Amino acid sequence: MTAAGGNLTDADDEMRVAFRQMAFAQLEKTRLVKLKAALDPASQKAGRRIEGRKGHTRGNPELVQLATSIWKEGHTLLQTSAVLAE
Repeated sequence: MTAAGGNLTDADDEMRVAFRQMAFAQLEKTRLVKLKAALDPASQKAGRRIEGRKGHTRGNPELVQLATSIWKEGHTLLQTSAVLAE
């Protein structure tokens, strides 16, 4: 509610919708800048970029190698996943 009693979540007023979107965009930008500032020193220390989720090639390279070999035999991705699930 605003001081005048208006509803800030009113979706019919495009100006209120735009204002909310800008506020959340600014919040997300601030969070990303802080995250980058925290990751940059870690990246320099490690000698590589530290970001995102770790892929299966780092966590389970044998699984990736097996999946690749099954796929190269001519199986579809769906067939490959079925073979790996066995």
